[in-house]
Amino acid sequence: MRPATLQKALAGYSRWMGYLNLTGQLDALEHPADRVTPARIRGYVKLMRELGNRDQTLISRLADLRCTLRIMAPERNFRWLSSPKGKSLRSSLPMRKRTFMVPHSRTLFQFGLRLMNEALPIKAPYKRGIQHRDGLMIALLAARAPRAGSMSKLQLGRSLMTDGERTRILFEELDMKTGRPLEYLLPRDMQDHLEHYLAVERIGLLKGGSHDWLWVKRNGCRWRPESASIRRARDLTPFRAAPVLRFKLR
Repeated sequence: MRPATLQKALAGYSRWMGYLNLTGQLDALEHPADRVTPARIRGYVKLMRELGNRDQTLISRLADLRCTLRIMAPERNFRWLSSPKGKSLRSSLPMRKRTFMVPHSRTLFQFGLRLMNEALPIKAPYKRGIQHRDGLMIALLAARAPRAGSMSKLQLGRSLMTDGERTRILFEELDMKTGRPLEYLLPRDMQDHLEHYLAVERIGLLKGGSHDWLWVKRNGCRWRPESASIRRARDLTPFRAAPVLRFKLR
């Protein structure tokens, strides 16, 4: 099982535990597999519906739960979670798509450039570094559309190669979900911004630390897609924060 898949399943399981805890049904002495009953699953789905979760989210949450149960109770059969009465949930539900505004990639690219340009005169180093990094990430995502997982694996000296006045980005087989290597040139409009980020902002965000990962979090550590999101995108799209069920797993 891929680490990302395991992490996703763990996050889904924490929501299930959050539901049990919220409704007073969490018994520490009860085996994880015994907690999963049709009645409780109906209540779990009902609450997710009330919180505004769509069909695809319901299917994903139940798939995450089934995935963790395969690990904790491999001898038990929980196929009914994804195929009640032998019929898949996907074919049983309307699967209505959520309608939302998706900005054109050109709009996002210009937005990223604007963030970087507006960051340069900011006097506070920390605030300037965060905004410049966000702008650089948004512009790269808009221009070349790499997956977030691939973005997080960019390393200096391995993934970024400067040849003359242009920087070439290389993704190796292990960096790509498809398992196929990929490389392309950084857009010319981003070259000066990348050089500034490497020479100034990235060093400031490292806070005296040192590592080769391109993207640096606000605490100086490596940026990972599961640990952060590009909040700046909220400036372009409607954003609504729905309640989330979570149970902290130790």
